[in-house]
Amino acid sequence: MLFDVLSEHEDDDRYTVVVSFRPVEDFEGTPGQERFKFSKTGRFEDREILSHPKSSKRFRIKRKKVVVGAVGILVLIGFVVLVLVFMDSPGECTTRPFC
Repeated sequence: MLFDVLSEHEDDDRYTVVVSFRPVEDFEGTPGQERFKFSKTGRFEDREILSHPKSSKRFRIKRKKVVVGAVGILVLIGFVVLVLVFMDSPGECTTRPFC
């Protein structure tokens, strides 16, 4: 996660910090926001998620998945072609349904 300080505020008895957060990878969209509250003595008091990150990508298809899927389909097609070639080899035609 990548964090960025958006605002910081000091009251009489506490500090308030608002940060934005988003994934480190190639993220396209609106980052989320989170608020932290600390006492003047430095003690953690409260944490509140104001909004979650929202991706602007409609389809989250990764290139690696597409390549693996294409290779899998090609292997399957190759297997079917090999089976068809061996089925059509010359020989006795009485035991096979398709000759």
